[in-house]
Amino acid sequence: MNYNNYIAPSLIDNNTGNYIYDTLHRCHENRVKLYSYFFNGMIICFFFILGGITLYLCFCRKLTDSEKQEKMVNDQKMILEKIKALREQKQTYYNPETFTNLPLIH
Repeated sequence: MNYNNYIAPSLIDNNTGNYIYDTLHRCHENRVKLYSYFFNGMIICFFFILGGITLYLCFCRKLTDSEKQEKMVNDQKMILEKIKALREQKQTYYNPETFTNLPLIH
């Protein structure tokens, strides 16, 4: 007996095998489409949520008119204090009473 030309017996005919293969192939394609739609929907939801959080945080950090006014007054006070400190420092550095015009050490 020649075993090289041996054809294994088949339990189903070719038409049934092709039908089952095509059905399983369509089921696989439908499953892949469903997974891709679900994945794309999740990504879109993620970006909408991320955008909403970003807009909310930008809105919450916006200063009100009274806070802006208070910040401007504090900035002006700080600038005036620095100018005053520099004037005092300048007077002590350039005091004509010092012999060498070196800064005084307190």
